[in-house]
Amino acid sequence: MKKILLLLITFIATLNLTAQNPPPITLEYFCNYSLALGIENAGDSRLFIVAKTGEILIADTNGNLNSTPFLDMGSQISTTSERGLLGLAFHPDYASNGYFYVNYTNTSGNTVVSRYSVSSNPDIADATSEQILLTFNQPVSNHNGGDIAFGPDGYLYVASGDGGGSGDPGDRAQDPQLLLGKILRLDVDNGAPYIPTSNPFVGDASTLDEIWATGLRNPWRISFDQLTGDLWIADVGQNAIEELNFQPANSSGGENYGWRCYEGNSLFNTSGNCPSMNDLTFPVFEYAHNTTTGGQSITGGFVYRGSAYPDLQGYYLCADYSSGNIFAIGPDGNGGWISHVYDDQAYNYPNHATSFGQDVNGELYMATIEGDVYKVTVPSQSASVDIKVLLEGPYLSGGQMQATLGNLIPTAQPYNAAPYNYQGTETLSSIPTDMVDWVLVEARVGTPNLSGSRATATTETHAGILLADGSIVDVNGNSLTFNFIDTNDDYHFCVRHRNHLDVLSANEVQGAATMTYDFRFYPFQAFGTNQLKWDDAINYALMHGGDFNQTGDIQITDYDLWRATPAIIDTYMTIDGNLDGVVQVTDSDLWFLNKAKLGVVEIQY
Repeated sequence: MKKILLLLITFIATLNLTAQNPPPITLEYFCNYSLALGIENAGDSRLFIVAKTGEILIADTNGNLNSTPFLDMGSQISTTSERGLLGLAFHPDYASNGYFYVNYTNTSGNTVVSRYSVSSNPDIADATSEQILLTFNQPVSNHNGGDIAFGPDGYLYVASGDGGGSGDPGDRAQDPQLLLGKILRLDVDNGAPYIPTSNPFVGDASTLDEIWATGLRNPWRISFDQLTGDLWIADVGQNAIEELNFQPANSSGGENYGWRCYEGNSLFNTSGNCPSMNDLTFPVFEYAHNTTTGGQSITGGFVYRGSAYPDLQGYYLCADYSSGNIFAIGPDGNGGWISHVYDDQAYNYPNHATSFGQDVNGELYMATIEGDVYKVTVPSQSASVDIKVLLEGPYLSGGQMQATLGNLIPTAQPYNAAPYNYQGTETLSSIPTDMVDWVLVEARVGTPNLSGSRATATTETHAGILLADGSIVDVNGNSLTFNFIDTNDDYHFCVRHRNHLDVLSANEVQGAATMTYDFRFYPFQAFGTNQLKWDDAINYALMHGGDFNQTGDIQITDYDLWRATPAIIDTYMTIDGNLDGVVQVTDSDLWFLNKAKLGVVEIQY
């Protein structure tokens, strides 16, 4: 029985995000070769550009194309409709054996998977070396699938479409005696018929041995996560929904992804060979046919595992051929998934994405049918962020505020451990005399919500120093610098303190080179109840940080005493707030420095 992974995910605005949003991305022009359908690497610095018309071109690291194709299969190929040279994969031991594999539609329009060898020239293939591994009939000229990829198990995976025609009229994707509408798995190293003994239907006479998974319409690009080995399958929809399927690395195969019984998570046509819903594996991401947050034809991509852009790590990127939107899908930290749409109109992405690819370093590229190949990059949009807030000083382990501040402030920011697990390494050589404490400042996107799961997502976090006047600065005394601010997004700023109290801006700030928010004064409000403000004449629920009952710490009972005896406001200088044995102006300073909101800890927003 297969697990239903996730229910409908259509719009990013409907998601409860609990993980950090991916950074903005840009597409940097790399090279052009008309009708590009694929981008592959052979374990070295070269990129191999696959053209629908049958050529495989080599590009160097600067995007310069070799004048002579690596291989030209044009005379063997039919390119009508969705036919052509559709897939390329290099053997895991290519450096030793020189084998690479192609998937194409021959002049009869049928699918062929074959092996070639490189010649003595590493930039030229041996065009006479073809060895056919598999061929099967394609009833119609569309829905050929065609992508191929080696899995971490060393086997070759082949994506096959349902054979074409609207709505899979032959119910071929659910027919276990056809290779159409399936993922196939081949053992290319052990001779014909190239079937691994561990394939899920070996020995089952009702199902062809080559089949690894079933129920696909037109899987347009599959890929394996370089780190985890998980398989991602982008499947083009029919009338309404595009879908992305996920197969974990520990799968033993046999998944049925539901077509034509279901289009995504929605019923489509259950008149044929439809198994129980409980025996189907549903997509982890889908989007509706619209140009704003969706499109009409998904183009699969890869999970980013490069090193150039750490904030993109772990996100699967794909695109829509029609709308130009790009999508990022990543784990939410709770066993589910979040998605983010990069709007084509906002980011000015090109339409007609046909494929993504990886170079040897795990950096990503995208090709279009016009032949333009782009490198996926993350812009370094720096912003100087000026945040001011009145917040509390250090707390004791029991959650009570300590009266004496200076000797409790560490020289290294304290947020590396749970629950924050911040990755920064900010340190001070000494504690400034006007320092209240360390804080974390988060830039968040989304719409805050006081109840339920967190509705905003953190895009970037920095540790800072809170000073007596409410300013938050970097360890060098300058404004905090955020490096991935997107001018197309609006941001909320959250200031978090290690006692697990925090304050979130009620107003959004447009992404810009300079961004400011002053929680102390109107109209820069805090979000939610018990807002943290300068309170003199306004009776917000603030705890004033003097040890008014002189118990040795500052806690809610001190606030209760202040509230019950308003005159204590006028007599605070008679209270030994810092317990140094003397009532003096430092007690007054302490009173003003230590203001904290009351209420539940860590509102999720």
